[in-house]
Amino acid sequence: MYNKNSFRNVVEFNQIAKQYNLSNLSRNTTKWMAENILLLDECKASYDFLRKIPVELMRETIEQPDLVVVQLEQDVFLLLLKWVYLQNHPDYEFRPDVRLLEDGYAFFTSKNSTYLETPEGAVYAPAFRAIRWEYVLNVYKTTERMIRDRIVPEGWISHVFCRQWMRVLHTHDLLTGYSRSSPSGGNVHSGSGSSNDSPNSHSRIRTTLTSREVTSHLAASPDSSSVLSASDVGEPGPPGDLPETVFWATSERCGRRMNSADVTCSWRWTGYHFGFDLVVKYKRRTFSVIRFTDNQSAEGSVSHAPRLRLLISLRIKSILSNPVESDVQPADLDTLVDVVDGTGSVDRNGSDNSPISVSTPGVLSLSLEENVLHEVLRLPDHFLFPAVVSANLLRYDPIGWNSYTDETSSPADLNQ
Repeated sequence: MYNKNSFRNVVEFNQIAKQYNLSNLSRNTTKWMAENILLLDECKASYDFLRKIPVELMRETIEQPDLVVVQLEQDVFLLLLKWVYLQNHPDYEFRPDVRLLEDGYAFFTSKNSTYLETPEGAVYAPAFRAIRWEYVLNVYKTTERMIRDRIVPEGWISHVFCRQWMRVLHTHDLLTGYSRSSPSGGNVHSGSGSSNDSPNSHSRIRTTLTSREVTSHLAASPDSSSVLSASDVGEPGPPGDLPETVFWATSERCGRRMNSADVTCSWRWTGYHFGFDLVVKYKRRTFSVIRFTDNQSAEGSVSHAPRLRLLISLRIKSILSNPVESDVQPADLDTLVDVVDGTGSVDRNGSDNSPISVSTPGVLSLSLEENVLHEVLRLPDHFLFPAVVSANLLRYDPIGWNSYTDETSSPADLNQ
């Protein structure tokens, strides 16, 4: 049962796990949901699947720190809108020429009050609270529509505004102080140094790496999964000793699909970025990050601090190109087993030893100079495509993340 999760049976397996208190099976089904639900293409089979998902399972799925988000956190919100609409319209049928979201928005905005505060909408609120709203309300047009549509309670939005504004002010103070204290460009540091934590400890993120140090580490230990240890420096950004659980609870979740290993790609996830214009690049099975500040490449208002700190975890997973096709019959759905499973390998094209999941060695803390490319992950030659790139990013100090009761969030299961 543990290895037979599919779109056809994962909800039933989760219900069995809860009925008989099977904790391992419950975690396995939730993990499978987090790795697959945002890979769904719109079709009759996916509509039927979304209708089956209960509120509690959806909440647990969205709360997962490493939820595979194929584009932006906003897509999590759009998924939940589709889910709620289909739950309330059991006879709604898939039609290629009709957009589900358009019908959904018409339904939600037809109410005279905020939908999630109505009796019928309040039951779905726990799943919506699990969204990381900081990364939804960071684009003007999205935020303006969110306020106008009145789907989400105004109190939720106000809490996000307050918390993010405090973080903007805190980031400004850090940048100002760093500029005054480091006129020569900051302290020179190495990847070694004393630390009170064990080198293999996962309790705190202690890595501060330059491009050369990352490359050396990847070459020496490409399969390492531990969080590295290094001396801390006072660069603006998230603290070097930030507990890893805080990173997983507050980081931006984003990603992309990739159909081939032979393409050259650059990705920038839109939205307010605290003066930190980050771009992820892919070329020749290598993923790198760069912090743009030059006028030709940078987007938005950027900081010219000599160094900024970035926390990042990157995972690349092989997937079926279309996990659920519009013409799939129920018998075929039974074969859609573990299309994304980071626990082992899969037999494809005659190979039984090709990895289907490759990730950075734990959570990396990078010291990013201006316009300098930093290599973070290399794929082995036998890694198979298509694949999904899943990233967790943190560019700022997440102050106040748990300093008060937040109406927009609930504690996630952060056990890794």
